[in-house]
Amino acid sequence: QFLRNRSLVLGWCCFLFWAGSFWSEEGSASSRDVGDSSAVKAVSIPVRYWVVVGLLLTSALVWRVYGYWLDSLPEAGSAPVLQMSTEGQSWRPEPTAITDWQPNFEQPTTLLKQDYVEQRNKVMLYVAYYRGQVQDRELVSSRNVLVSTINKHWGNVGETVRPAKVGNFSIMVRETRLRSPEQRLLVWSWYWVDGTQTANDYYAKWLEAKARFLGRSDDGAAIVLATPYEEGTDAAEATLQKAARDIMPAVSAMLTRISGR
Repeated sequence: QFLRNRSLVLGWCCFLFWAGSFWSEEGSASSRDVGDSSAVKAVSIPVRYWVVVGLLLTSALVWRVYGYWLDSLPEAGSAPVLQMSTEGQSWRPEPTAITDWQPNFEQPTTLLKQDYVEQRNKVMLYVAYYRGQVQDRELVSSRNVLVSTINKHWGNVGETVRPAKVGNFSIMVRETRLRSPEQRLLVWSWYWVDGTQTANDYYAKWLEAKARFLGRSDDGAAIVLATPYEEGTDAAEATLQKAARDIMPAVSAMLTRISGR
């Protein structure tokens, strides 16, 4: 339980230290205005500390109530099954892997990795789904990367954030160029949290916190689309855009269903 709430504990501690320094500064300023008489000091010091004591008692009460509320939330439970249908789509599942690369997302609750082909276009879809998040098993984490630092075969040669049409929605995605001695990949990645899609780590964290505060689950997913390219990336960008437009409605529907939204 402590691991789940360490950020909140740190936040409360920072707030209390700030509040204490605020009242300390205010008390000092009042003393300077009135004078340095012992009578003024005898009055200002108890008032300041009573305020801090009140804040401590209030935070303890809020923390206890918050702990009971967290205990009432569902735990990770059994891992959901990621199944989606592309029936009626021009994209067909491809049994042969189009690349040996895979994103490095640590300990997802469940995982979907599927390659698709549409005429001459090929993409890899990767979905890492997280539920009941705790330390070392989090969706948004510095350890969750497209290429880890210990990977000597693949390298990140550049990335940017760009707009993309994902299903019926226009969102920002992170576009990354990867390279190995045998292949180059263009990758789009973003998050799905509480029904919202974003490429921003901080916004994704805020969405998780908001969902918990409103009594919903912390379910979320990392979504990655990748396609090979040779020299320029224009054709690869068009392939990813078509795949995001065509395949993502089924992915979003699957995530909405298993998250219970």
